[in-house]
Amino acid sequence: MIQTVYLDAVIKPMGDGSTRPILVSCDDGNTYILKNERIDHNLNITNYNCMFLNEALSYLIAKFLSVPIPESVIINVDEDFMVYDPALKFSYRCKEGLYFGSRELKYVDNNLLENHRILKQMGKKYLNNSWKNFFKGLENNDDLAKIIAYDLFISNFDRYTNEGNILVTNNDKKSIYAIDHGHAFWGASWNENKINGLNLVQANQNYIDYYLNFTHSLNGIEIDQKRIFNFDNLGIIFDAMQNSISLQNLEMHPFKDIVFNIESITEELLDTWFSCIPSKWYIDKNFQIAIFKNYILKQKDLIRYFIQRLVDRNAFSNYLGGSLLWKEKDCGTAL
Repeated sequence: MIQTVYLDAVIKPMGDGSTRPILVSCDDGNTYILKNERIDHNLNITNYNCMFLNEALSYLIAKFLSVPIPESVIINVDEDFMVYDPALKFSYRCKEGLYFGSRELKYVDNNLLENHRILKQMGKKYLNNSWKNFFKGLENNDDLAKIIAYDLFISNFDRYTNEGNILVTNNDKKSIYAIDHGHAFWGASWNENKINGLNLVQANQNYIDYYLNFTHSLNGIEIDQKRIFNFDNLGIIFDAMQNSISLQNLEMHPFKDIVFNIESITEELLDTWFSCIPSKWYIDKNFQIAIFKNYILKQKDLIRYFIQRLVDRNAFSNYLGGSLLWKEKDCGTAL
């Protein structure tokens, strides 16, 4: 379930990005990052009409899989609050309705992210070693493999090249969290491109290669689908994460449990998740649920093959060769 809370106060904007998220307090006494589907691109407003649905579904999946993710809620912005604080409408493009919110994390370590942002503005590159060191000493180091498998499952393509899509908290012990899944499942807008992407899924090697090549292409590398590529350059964040993942033990590797749990997702469980999501966040509820369910129920059995393919093509440096071993499942797809 996803709890519903009511907006109490706007605290401050969070960053200068086009999504204009804002920090708010709600009637449960907690502070949240409130997100908006109405995005300002150089004064042109775009409505990402599937962003809240993506975020909610990704959150429910993450909780089931024990992927580290901030607690999330449905934030009710009522008419009375819009009258009380008109800046919400005029400055933040909000209107009365239901919004997706993520709990504000305390003790976020922003030092490396801020340095990286400044260097990018100066046109300078940041050394990969800095990111690798940033991820050293994580209390939840095993969650790095969970996040990679999770992203492969939900088609969250931009984590590994976007340093803003992970957070590390540091309160004596460092922990990593996955955030921002509005563009998962092939995009934030419900349109022909997203539907076509979701409908691509097939249990064969051609689809596996296409999917991984597409992921690789988002790192700025031109992809010829007829060629076989090494995946030793999936992005600065991926490289830092994989550097802390050991695949030297083919039987007791960190992907084994998360893949088994992904494969255990059932249609009944999906129905429960979709019932938790507000009807107002759907465009065509029955059609969208059918498309998502078809995708998820096929995609879930391919994650082990995605990972083995990445391993075979040099995406992981702490690997000595051989095929990873997996837990047996009652049913599923065999390639």
